[in-house]
Amino acid sequence: MVETAVQLYRHLLRRCRELPEGVRDYYRHYIRQQFNSHSDETDPQRVKDIIRQSLKDAQWLVEK
Repeated sequence: MVETAVQLYRHLLRRCRELPEGVRDYYRHYIRQQFNSHSDETDPQRVKDIIRQSLKDAQWLVEK
């Protein structure tokens, strides 16, 4: 279960391996950008919401 931002980051990078080789670099870069842009988030509920939505989006992307 992913509960922290660092766990989410590692999980998403691992999920990138399931993507076609041509788009992996794009999504690795996107994950890093989003991680950095939300790094100052301090509200625990907002962090949980971001984690939940990110996992949902990653699942959709891998299955599409």
